[in-house]
Amino acid sequence: MPTEQTVKIAVRARDHRTWRGAGAARHAGGWTPHWKFARYDLKYLDDPKGVYDGAEQIHTIVRKGLREDMPEVYAVLDNFHWTPEQMAELMVLNQERRADPLKNAKRWMAENPEVVKTWTEGHAHD
Repeated sequence: MPTEQTVKIAVRARDHRTWRGAGAARHAGGWTPHWKFARYDLKYLDDPKGVYDGAEQIHTIVRKGLREDMPEVYAVLDNFHWTPEQMAELMVLNQERRADPLKNAKRWMAENPEVVKTWTEGHAHD
């Protein structure tokens, strides 16, 4: 799991009930991916001195022998890629009261079949 690298962002709330002074710029710490990027109109501030370092990466790790034992599963994991914006879409669904992460994942996949297809191309799937 990547560290939660803190970066400065300017926050402009879309929902005026969230921040006093609707439309006023606010500054907060954050990282990507994060659900708040799907809920609010966020912008990264410039970091000319490199104080907040560079981008983190997320990698898939599998057990030794998975490629040989379960080539279809390995292929899906090997093809799996989504953007921070796509991750944030699902994260914001899971922030809702009484959220069901499995149902939300299925919903996200149903709403993004073109992305899912890139993960499963060439493999039988439902």
